[in-house]
This record gives sequence, structure tokens and C-alpha cells, in this order.
Amino acid sequence: MSLLPNVARGASLALIPLLFSSVLFAQEFRATLTGEVTDPSGAVVAQARIQAVNRDTQQAYNTTTTDKGVYFMPYVLPRDIHGKCDGRRV
Repeated sequence: MSLLPNVARGASLALIPLLFSSVLFAQEFRATLTGEVTDPSGAVVAQARIQAVNRDTQQAYNTTTTDKGVYFMPYVLPRDIHGKCDGRRV
């Protein structure tokens, strides 16, 4: 009985985690903007249009608030950004 096949199989199994290690430790470089929109009385504003614009490229990111006034804007490139809510600057 040869020991070589067992060593080769063991080495193969030991290398499997290394194949997936780059996937496991990947990091997202884009930002996620979240928040809540309220009116001057403190009541939440549902269905408000939110826009974030990159000042350098003018790339716009758009979303709408939920019924609870919450917005979620994923995958925004981290740059100099200004925001608007229903056309009003926030």
C-alpha cells in the first residue's frame, strides 16, 4: 500500500481553502448612503425623492424614501457628493 496517494489527497484538501480566500476577504469600495427624511415638525416624509450627485462627474444616484421616511442608496462611489430631496438641497 502506497502512502503517496494519501499525501497527495491531503495536500489537495489543504489547498482548497486557499482557492476561496480571495473571495472571502474581498471588500466593497463603494459607499451606502442611508437616512431618514423628516419635515420641520419631525414627521417622516414618505415617497420623497432623494438624489446624490458626484460634483466631479455629475453622476447622479437616485432613490425614494419608504413609507417610514427611510432611504437606502447602495453602491455610491466615494467622492465629493451633494444631495437633494425633492429638488431641495439637504
